[in-house]
Amino acid sequence: MARIAVTCLLGQQKKSGCRLDAYCVMPDHVHFLVTPIADGCSTLTYTDRWKGWAAFEMRRAGWTGTVWQPRSYDHLVRRDESVEEVALYIVGNPVRTGLCSSWEEYPWCGIVSGGYE
Repeated sequence: MARIAVTCLLGQQKKSGCRLDAYCVMPDHVHFLVTPIADGCSTLTYTDRWKGWAAFEMRRAGWTGTVWQPRSYDHLVRRDESVEEVALYIVGNPVRTGLCSSWEEYPWCGIVSGGYE
């Protein structure tokens, strides 16, 4: 199911006019950093479409329970915050929870647009 979530996160970029900067699919939640790159595009639309597409694909793959919570929790990156630091925080989740010793060895997270390592 994590592979489906990642495939849909990456695939949603072209469909939504947003760039996926970083992501991490944890056993019980997902973090991702998305930047709108075209006028009129919305990270909320990206999220809604991704959740719908991923849920559809997960059900096709045999998932029978609820896929997502009804609400998402979002955070806007403010001017005093570094996008790079937020991306590194996101990919650091599996390390902080003890799933791996380095985020590079965790297969369900990554920095997509590069330059933050």
